[in-house]
Amino acid sequence: MIIKFVTFGEPYSKCRPRFSRKGFAYTPAKTKQNEKDFLSQAIAYRPKEPLKTDLRIDLTFYMGIPLSKSKKWQERARAGQERPHKRDLDNQIKLIWDAMNTIFYADDRQIVELSARKFYSDVPRVEVEITEVISNERM
Repeated sequence: MIIKFVTFGEPYSKCRPRFSRKGFAYTPAKTKQNEKDFLSQAIAYRPKEPLKTDLRIDLTFYMGIPLSKSKKWQERARAGQERPHKRDLDNQIKLIWDAMNTIFYADDRQIVELSARKFYSDVPRVEVEITEVISNERM
């Protein structure tokens, strides 16, 4: 099974957990909102039941082109010659994985292969592809 979809809007990163004065860890409200925004578009593509097999996830993050940069720089960004460095790729991945966890798949431990990349675009978005992996040991 392959699930492919695109969510539109600026890709965000998962924020670090915060700690209360009593020492309890909690997820910041901004992260919860970003996960909710992603999921509001992605939910239409969820399987009837969470997948239970090994999975490969391919993620492509398209960040908005900064208007503060020169026209020449913006053209290079559109051509893929400039790549985003602002957000950590691993934190962007984690936000997507956590948002889809228990909805698209039973647990993110099932993800055994990953491909992720960042580009600039005039249309900020995240492209997601989830593919079931058949292990040689299970054949």
